[in-house]
Parts: sequence; structure tokens; C-alpha cells
Amino acid sequence: LGSCGHNNTIADSQIPDKVTLTGSVQKGPFIQGSDVQIYPLDATGNNLGSVYNTQTSDNLGNFSTTLAGLAQNYTGNLSLSGNGFFFKEVAGKLSDAQQTLKALYKAEGAAAEIHLNLVTHLSYQRAVALLKGNSDLNASVAQAQNELTTSLNSAGLVYPADATWFGTGMDLFGSNNGANQYLLAVSCAFENAAGSSDSALQDLLNAYQLDLADNGTV
Repeated sequence: LGSCGHNNTIADSQIPDKVTLTGSVQKGPFIQGSDVQIYPLDATGNNLGSVYNTQTSDNLGNFSTTLAGLAQNYTGNLSLSGNGFFFKEVAGKLSDAQQTLKALYKAEGAAAEIHLNLVTHLSYQRAVALLKGNSDLNASVAQAQNELTTSLNSAGLVYPADATWFGTGMDLFGSNNGANQYLLAVSCAFENAAGSSDSALQDLLNAYQLDLADNGTV
């Protein structure tokens, strides 16, 4: 994941007045009308006190919104949360309970594409903990994701050597590449492990996320 990192220092003159976000929420894909919340953060991950609300526009989990009226201390750091019913890949039907997925993202321009999925969710709390200590969101996300993928090796979920980007760039409906294949495998594996219970799946995801958060191991 070393190539994920890059210089994310932005001069004040480069911070836009508004940011247009597009992306998706996918466990399987969340259905249309699912809620998405976006929270601007300061350099160490604290909420700046505002929240932007939008919804998915179709049954592929896609959403689009514009963040306007950004505060002067806006850093580009964002926390996103999606909540809704989703299509279950293993069972081949809609979920019986709603799911929540989260992601951290560094917006470095006036437009961004962000995908919320199991990779972003499972590594979320670990990335938040690292951000509080190093004030570098991209480095925090890269380390947390690397620790997540390492922890999943024992389950046979081996991260492709040529896949070096963030989970927010992984898309179940994107190109047929190693990173997107890995995301599908992780999604199916966790659903299968939870059996037929959607509430058990959320509990499993949250437990794994919190176990990873303190020291990067599970």
C-alpha cells in the first residue's frame, strides 16, 4: 500500500469553496433512498460541527451531492457514513435489516469519487485512531488498510500484489481488476460467516473493526 500515500498538504488558496462528491455505498449495493452523511473533519479527525445529508439515487448504491458553505478551517478530511438495506451477494436477495458502513477520505480538489464498502468500514476505527496521532489522513488510511488486509490473510483473503489504492477506490461495479475482486471476496466471506442473520453481520463487522482499532491486529 506504499503507493497509496502522497503529499496531502494543500495551500489555503487551493481549498475549494465547495466540493462535489459522487460515489456509492456497497455491501452488496445499498438500495435507493439509503441515507448518507458526510462530516468535515479537522486535521486530527474531530468533527468541525457540520453534517451534509444525501441519499442513494438507485439500487446500485450510487449517490452524488455538493458540499457548499465549507468552513474556513476545512481541511479536506471527511468522514462518511451510509445506512440502509442492501442486496446480499451470497443469499441473492435484499437484506432483512439495515447496515451501516463508514469511510475516511481526503478531498483534495473540487470533485471526488468515494466508495463506502467493507474495506473502508473494517479499517475505519483503526484509521481514526492513527489520524489522531499523526494528523495525516492518507497515511492513516493506508496503514489501517494494510493492517486489515494482513489480518485477513489467515482467512484466505490475500490482497493482490498489484492492487495499491485505497478502499474508497474499490467498486463492486467497477473494472474487473484485483482490488475490486478482493472487495467482492471480502463482502461474500463476511456475509457467509454471519449466516442468514443481517444483525449478526453488523455485529461481526463492528467487532472486527473495533478489535483492529487499538493495535492493528485481530
